[in-house]
Amino acid sequence: MEAAKRQVAILSPLFIFLYGIVFSLIGFDFVMSLDPHWISTLFGAYFSVGNVYLGLGAIGVLAFLSHPARGSGSSSHSPSHDLGKLIFGFCILWTYLFWCQYLPIWYANLPEETPFLVLRLYESPWSSLSLAVLLCNFLIPFPLLLFEKTKRSPRSLAIVSAVICTGMWLERYVLIVPSVQPQKATPFGLIELSMLAGTASLFTLCY
Repeated sequence: MEAAKRQVAILSPLFIFLYGIVFSLIGFDFVMSLDPHWISTLFGAYFSVGNVYLGLGAIGVLAFLSHPARGSGSSSHSPSHDLGKLIFGFCILWTYLFWCQYLPIWYANLPEETPFLVLRLYESPWSSLSLAVLLCNFLIPFPLLLFEKTKRSPRSLAIVSAVICTGMWLERYVLIVPSVQPQKATPFGLIELSMLAGTASLFTLCY
C-alpha cells in the first residue's frame, strides 16, 4: 500500500505535466488551426485548463450519482467540500485565462486577431451562446461556490457541476463550429447529436 502511494506521488505531477503539454498541442492543432489567421500563444493553456475544469465538474456529477449521501458530513475535510473548493479554484483560473486572452486582443485591435472574437461575441447566433458559456462557467458557479453550504452538499455541488459541464460543452462548440460553419444559423442536428451520444457512450463504457 505504501509503495503504491509513493508511485502515485511520483507519477501524478509527471502525468499533470504531460497532460498540459498534450492538450495544449491538441488545442493548437485541432482548434486554433481551424482559423489559420488567428494566433494566440495562451490558447493552449486556456484549452487544457478548461479540460481539467470540465473533468472536475464531471467528477462532481458522477460522485453524487454513485454515492448521493457521501461527503455531506460536518468535517471540513469531507470529499464534497474538498472537491467544491477545487472546482471553485479552477472556475477562477479558467475565467482568469479567458480574460488574459480576451483583453490583449481587444486592446491591440489587430486585424488578424479580432475576427475570431468578433464572430463569436458580437454576431448572431454565436453571441448568445458565448453569453451562455460565461453564465454557466463563471457567473453562476462563482457566487454559488462562495457559500460553504453549497460545497458541503453533494446534491448542490452536483447541480453546479452539471451547469459547468453544460457550459464547457457549449464553450467547445463555440470555439470549433463557427470556424467550420460561420453561417447565420446554429448547426445542431443529427451529426452533432450523434457525436455527443457516441462520445458519452464511450465515456460511460470506460467508467
